[in-house]
Amino acid sequence: MMGDAVSLKYRQVALSRILIFGISGQIAGGVVAGPIAAVAGWRGVLVVCAIAAFFGLLALILASRGAAREAMTRYDPMVALQRYRGIIANPAALPLFAAVAVEGGLVFGTFPFIAPLLIERSIGSTMEAGFAIGAFGLGGLVFAALVAPLLRRFGQGGVIRIGGATAALALTGFALAPSLVIATLAGLALGLGFYMIHNAIQTRATELAPQARASAMSLHAFAFFGGQSLGPIVYGLGDMAFGLPITLGLAAAAIVILALLLARR
Repeated sequence: MMGDAVSLKYRQVALSRILIFGISGQIAGGVVAGPIAAVAGWRGVLVVCAIAAFFGLLALILASRGAAREAMTRYDPMVALQRYRGIIANPAALPLFAAVAVEGGLVFGTFPFIAPLLIERSIGSTMEAGFAIGAFGLGGLVFAALVAPLLRRFGQGGVIRIGGATAALALTGFALAPSLVIATLAGLALGLGFYMIHNAIQTRATELAPQARASAMSLHAFAFFGGQSLGPIVYGLGDMAFGLPITLGLAAAAIVILALLLARR
């Protein structure tokens, strides 16, 4: 929808504005869920989520009023497969989907290991790990606030390079963190660096197939969340083979390489 409503020139900034609301909603959800669960239990939390989803749907319906509508057609799985085949035939598609999968794995694969890392170093527990992971969201908000001037100053490629360096610094921070403060700052930096890279990938994905944009974005999402699901497995194997600090160091090097490759395109 954003790809259709906003021109490419302004799309990356527009996507960052959606990011602000998305992260704010995540933070607000965590704040509100606790008191609701205490009063109404988990069923009450689900009821509130359903009500919020209804109002979100209503807002989308109202926002789309007056927009040009395509003629509705009957769903045909063969047509859908042909559309996906056409998207993948674009030389830019597979590298972009691979990049977002690797990015998702490198970044989100760290989350299950933060608490064990803090406990092993006697600088925190699962609660303190929540601070570091929560700081990741704050890093996204920082990016959303700075994206317009960053793009004007450095361009998309420059922002990607800075994002790769920032994310690598964050992963190194987790690997070496001597205190909870450093781990929390690493979480903040990881969020900032991640969104610097991801926002650019997302913007490029919207232009892979302008006539089948929803299908292209669904493949983008599939690759992203597939990478996220594989990330903890790869980190776990690395932890068993080399130890977590070395694995995080290798991940830092990998995300720098990924950012440099993306910035060249």
